Amino acid sequence: MAAVLHALGHRAPARALPTDTMAIHRPAHPDHPTTERMEGQLSLLNQRCVEQHHHHPPQG
Repeated sequence: MAAVLHALGHRAPARALPTDTMAIHRPAHPDHPTTERMEGQLSLLNQRCVEQHHHHPPQG
């Protein structure tokens, strides 16, 4: 879903979705391999934003 949001130009929600999901998933399943994959995908999205000089408001 985050990739679809990102492709449609909704970058802030695309970043928020995996971040929020990880915040819930990590404490519930601390050693689950999905957490690492989700963090990898978020890193890729963040890297694209940096490369394309996007400026997003801080999340919080």
